[in-house]
Amino acid sequence: MIGEILAKVDTAKSKKAKKDLLEQYKKNTILQHYLRGVFDPKVKWAITDQPDYAE
Repeated sequence: MIGEILAKVDTAKSKKAKKDLLEQYKKNTILQHYLRGVFDPKVKWAITDQPDYAE
């Protein structure tokens, strides 16, 4: 479901349209946690190094 929401936001043409789409799902706690993890600078990830297989 999160992937579907983010796909809709990605295809929206304007910032207002993107904002309106996100407003529709503002009560979705999974989306809230995902976006907080991605954008909140206070969130520190336990994995700090890139794995060897990714190089």
